[in-house]
Amino acid sequence: YKGIVYKKLKDYQSAINQFDYCLELAKKYDLVYLVSLGYLNKAEIFMRQKDLELASIFLNKSMQLSYQLNNRSSIAKAYKIRGLIARCKKSYLVAENYLTTGLRLNRELGLELESAAVILELGLLYRETGEVKKASANINDGLTYLKSQDIKKISREIESCISKLELKKF
Repeated sequence: YKGIVYKKLKDYQSAINQFDYCLELAKKYDLVYLVSLGYLNKAEIFMRQKDLELASIFLNKSMQLSYQLNNRSSIAKAYKIRGLIARCKKSYLVAENYLTTGLRLNRELGLELESAAVILELGLLYRETGEVKKASANINDGLTYLKSQDIKKISREIESCISKLELKKF
């Protein structure tokens, strides 16, 4: 859990150190599920640091193990991260395909919060590509869900995105 806390605090080096330690233990005891999660978390960190090559390497390792385990929630999260990597590379159509795949999987699994996060990412993607109507619809859908779950902090972040989107119209 320390790695996740450090990741949330954006202390990425400490998070990587924790995940490396956890990976070492998980491999030693053949805990494949935890190995896949460690790789997934490292992929997300490297993506956030814009080290897209390392992010892709760890994401591929995680996806391979997640498919072996049939861990669909990790696969869904991996598609989201793969979409974000593609968006960083400005491969917008590829990003949209990965994100919509992640969204479909999350919805099939009933993971509503994860679905809302992917919907928000789709909205940000559409905003980046200038598709204002799609962006607005996705961001509002994500916001509606999060407000219904009373997640105030995330709702405020989305409202900030909406106001930035509204300003782009004029």
